[in-house]
Amino acid sequence: MVHSDDLRSLASLCDRIAAGKRLARQLAVALREHGLSETEFRLLWLLDKRGTATQSAEIEQRQLPADLGVSAGQISAVVERLRSLSLIANVPCRQDRRRQRWALTAGGSRRVAGIALGIARPAEAWLDLESNDSDRAPGVGDAA
Repeated sequence: MVHSDDLRSLASLCDRIAAGKRLARQLAVALREHGLSETEFRLLWLLDKRGTATQSAEIEQRQLPADLGVSAGQISAVVERLRSLSLIANVPCRQDRRRQRWALTAGGSRRVAGIALGIARPAEAWLDLESNDSDRAPGVGDAA
């Protein structure tokens, strides 16, 4: 076992990744009753949060893998499903018709708002649990 103070940042990184994966699973379970995957909801949430009260956000499809931390292939399936549910719409790019830009529809905006209201409180509890667990959990290289 490696015992070095130099590895504390690596231990912290590994702990944060594990916590993020646990939180993603909890979010996915909560979203099942709404018929959306965790990635689908995060895309809707991203569009909602980048928009303003009077202007919806438009995000190019090629930017979504980096923004959401998933593959381009996964994004293609996600945007197609959300488009088929009329939650997002393609916004034509005047400069380059080949570019795919997406924006929330009015129905998508209502849907993400309704879901957010329903899971905001549980999400707060999940974060509290993760915070408490990380305060107690030994990291890599720490004495167990």
